[in-house]
Amino acid sequence: MRLMVPALLLLGGLPGCGSEAGGADPRWAGFNPGPAPAEVHRGEVVFNSYCLSCHGLRGVGAAGAGPALLDTLFAPSRTTDEAIISAMDRGVSQKYFNFGGMPPVQRLTRADAAQVVEYVRWLQRRAGEADSTATPSTEVR
Repeated sequence: MRLMVPALLLLGGLPGCGSEAGGADPRWAGFNPGPAPAEVHRGEVVFNSYCLSCHGLRGVGAAGAGPALLDTLFAPSRTTDEAIISAMDRGVSQKYFNFGGMPPVQRLTRADAAQVVEYVRWLQRRAGEADSTATPSTEVR
């Protein structure tokens, strides 16, 4: 069965997270999007409960655990919302990063997964705004 592109998305606090070397993404050190607006608050709460341990606070990645969701690989033009939800539901084998595969996120409803996606998309938009003022040496690839 062919798995979808979003390797290692939205895992948190589950076995298998962070089995190989890696690190928090230095491109996003100090990234602070500010307080989440009310419309993505539920997604932030769910993200912090299920995803933070591997994808880091605010999706910046976690040392040895999981990739930054701010990476352009996870941009809406490359990874659809449905692909992210599917990754949370079914898991994804390792493909692009050296963190090991992502197992399914247990006890997460489809509605909660959709809320997480909204929060991640908000983070990505905020990161893009921050990146638009970056110097060429610090731009996201």
